[in-house]
Amino acid sequence: ERLTKIKQDISEYKQIEVLIETDAIKPISNSDVIVNINGLPMDYMRAENFKPNSIVCNFSLPKNIESQMNLSGDVTFVNAGLIKLPFKFEFSLYDSLPSDIVSASLAETLLLTFESRFVNYSIGENINLDKLDEIADIAARYGF
Repeated sequence: ERLTKIKQDISEYKQIEVLIETDAIKPISNSDVIVNINGLPMDYMRAENFKPNSIVCNFSLPKNIESQMNLSGDVTFVNAGLIKLPFKFEFSLYDSLPSDIVSASLAETLLLTFESRFVNYSIGENINLDKLDEIADIAARYGF
């Protein structure tokens, strides 16, 4: 039901074809842009599965998935949802990233903790855009 609602919202916003598939191979082999939020199984992450000249935007962990994919040069891979910190942060979950890069969700947690706010701003389906603006301001203040 939630996917159907998202499909409807996208279709109303922009007149494009939106498909819901149960098998990831078909859509990734036919799509110009793939947004990977919860992680595709590694079996799917092979260059031959992607349409030539496609863009893969990866929001999921692990962030070193690009090197594991062995993509050909005609697929653009973007690791999204990453934040550069103004300090080094050694955290074993992020072994594949530089020590000053973390996920946006961890950055939000750090920023809100710095502010002694023990809440979240971006979890769930109904994210308050004012809170996102506020967290962006906090991030800028701390040099994120």
